[in-house]
Amino acid sequence: MYLICLFQQISAQTNEKWLQDYEAMKTFMAEAYANLEWAIEGKKINLAELDKTTKEKLKKAKSGQEAREILDIFLETFQDGHLKLVKATKPKNAGEKKQLVFTSNDSAKKVCKELGYKFKFHRFSLPFNKASTYRLISTNKDYFPASVFTLENGKRFGVLDISLFSADGYLGTCLASWEDFSQKLSKPCGKKCLNQFYYATNNRLSAKLTEQIRVLQSQNIDYLIIDIGGNGGGSNWVEPVTRIISPNPVKSNLAGFIRHLHWAKILENNLKTVLADLTRKDINQKQILYLKKAKDQLQNYIKEAKKPCKNINMWKTGKKQRNCTMLNKTPKLTSGIFESLPLNEIENLKSKTILFQPSEFKYEEGVFKGNLIVLVDKYTASAAENFASYIQVSKSGKVIGEKTYGAGCGYVNGGTKYFLPNSKLQLRMPDCVRYRADGANEVEGIEPDVSLWESSDDKSEKLEKLLNYLSKLK
Repeated sequence: MYLICLFQQISAQTNEKWLQDYEAMKTFMAEAYANLEWAIEGKKINLAELDKTTKEKLKKAKSGQEAREILDIFLETFQDGHLKLVKATKPKNAGEKKQLVFTSNDSAKKVCKELGYKFKFHRFSLPFNKASTYRLISTNKDYFPASVFTLENGKRFGVLDISLFSADGYLGTCLASWEDFSQKLSKPCGKKCLNQFYYATNNRLSAKLTEQIRVLQSQNIDYLIIDIGGNGGGSNWVEPVTRIISPNPVKSNLAGFIRHLHWAKILENNLKTVLADLTRKDINQKQILYLKKAKDQLQNYIKEAKKPCKNINMWKTGKKQRNCTMLNKTPKLTSGIFESLPLNEIENLKSKTILFQPSEFKYEEGVFKGNLIVLVDKYTASAAENFASYIQVSKSGKVIGEKTYGAGCGYVNGGTKYFLPNSKLQLRMPDCVRYRADGANEVEGIEPDVSLWESSDDKSEKLEKLLNYLSKLK
């Protein structure tokens, strides 16, 4: 009997700690979860009922593993790919943090491995090889598989696969880039140098993409299909990719940020860089106008970021607070302060990426000229959804397939840092939102212009329906 009582006492103490962690989670989410208000208004989640159910489950949990699973289920209710609990990495003292440094003698294999580049198998999301007259025109060394086929209506289609919008999934690019980059090194390559290498790798990838598009255009295609089915996202490299592919001038998507110290710091650092450029004597009048607009806009954003709105009462009322929103009221452009700027006009400014974010890359705009189709599926997520949304906003082509995953915006500058007090797990929460062409939160997923498939369709059925749709195009 004593052992039973002791076990019950220990179990109750354990459950209390998990309940404390859960309460901390709710407090954190009320302070910094960018999609909390959307969960109420868009997803119609009853927070009060969810809270009650989760507490009851945690009180009855028989193990730490079961309690953790309950918290995971709680977060899964929000259907947000960027909202999750992860194992916290042990923080290191500044002096203990490893700083990667390489020399020209280091092999490309070693450098790329330590930088985290991996080989991702790139392939089409559908079996296009089953289409009549199908011909693969890419090689095993091409990062972007390409093919062409002609249908009975006489229309000729080119297909280009982009499996990931991040250079770290293209190991071959890193290996080739280091072979060239290392030859120019006269001293060890540290943080600043590796940042330059990062852009060299991305720019190499952009050049290869441009080359593949030109190869496809030489095949006298009537339509170009960009296959981003299964593309899980990536990085800011999606910005130049969009501008390379889009036959129309790209119109930027709109975005929001949380009213929080995290974003206030980001914006203040941006303002500091802009102000430093404004003091320079070697800038021209046009650049001064760009910088002054940036200064005014950033100052307004900072004011909003410094007015937090903690929605802790939502867990009791289930309703959004009146006269208080977690996000800035005036959306910002995902491309920066400006929707577009000539790269040569801002190249010498340290704040160029603040003015126009794609300026950090080198690319050729509007390479493709013609009819564009973007193929998406339920596994298309994050940056890939941003790409699809760009195409819709810019009216550059048709997005077809099925509704995308709905990962939305993620973590800017690493995101916020929140840790549960007992389990020490880290709560990862998106600190920003991106808006679709219709103004809805991108975390809802991108609705295609043409919905073709049922959720039960296999790849062959999807291809058959796609080919049927394409056969009716004029």
